[in-house]
Amino acid sequence: MVDEIMIEDVWVKMFSFHIGCPCPSEKIKDLFISFVKERVSKDAKEEQIYNLFPDFINYLGEWWVRKERLNALDAKL
Repeated sequence: MVDEIMIEDVWVKMFSFHIGCPCPSEKIKDLFISFVKERVSKDAKEEQIYNLFPDFINYLGEWWVRKERLNALDAKL
């Protein structure tokens, strides 16, 4: 499995060097680490991890949409 330290390093680099803002919460970082570990091999390179970031954003957005739909259904019941 890919090294969690390398994933965390990419996480910090993305926000501090590329996006230019503080990192999100530890919980979101942990979700990103799990997301990456499920999708790359143990010998993954940094570039592969960087390339997963848009997929992670989409994953979070899809989760939010599903959650909102469930809440709307619950409200109708």
